[in-house]
Amino acid sequence: NSMEAGAQPFSHKITVPEGIGQLRVMICWLDPPILKKTAFREKTLVNDLNLKVSANGQDYSPWVLNPEHPEDNATTGVDSINNIEQVVIDHPAAGDYDLQVSGKIASSEGAQEFFLVWFLDPMAPALSYPIGGERFEPGEWLIYQTENFHLDKANPLTIEISYDGGKNYVAVSTSTFSRNGFQLPADAPFSDQCILRLKIG
Repeated sequence: NSMEAGAQPFSHKITVPEGIGQLRVMICWLDPPILKKTAFREKTLVNDLNLKVSANGQDYSPWVLNPEHPEDNATTGVDSINNIEQVVIDHPAAGDYDLQVSGKIASSEGAQEFFLVWFLDPMAPALSYPIGGERFEPGEWLIYQTENFHLDKANPLTIEISYDGGKNYVAVSTSTFSRNGFQLPADAPFSDQCILRLKIG
């Protein structure tokens, strides 16, 4: 897409289904080089595009750092510093979302090409390691990696192993904390059909 000087804001609608854990919307563009010397912390963007997401009567702005205090946590607001902006919405309600791009075009070309992308992340619990094909010995300490697991004392983690391709499972470890590791049973049979399963609650 392209934004021309004096043009109306660009708008694109997307539909977010039920059960999405996070919506991420990003805009980026190749800003032309500034044709003058700039002072420290002086704005260097030539074409300043701005991203906004609207839904259900609420506007969402991108994350941005304070250039005077970059050590502070980022906050949301209008970003006039970067040529990459991202809006993040946790647990978005299902429905239509309006992605809007506006801005000021100051380059001699009178227009700025930009790229608008979005990702609907279900944030579903997943086991990211092992992924299959690894070799482990009985009694070995196995370090596993997970995504989007939220553990507490009310929702303990149970680790199960199948040695027959998923026909039968046996529990090998239970923990109320995300230790990310357990010891394989010393008497575990040798098998090339092992499956690791993690259960919460």
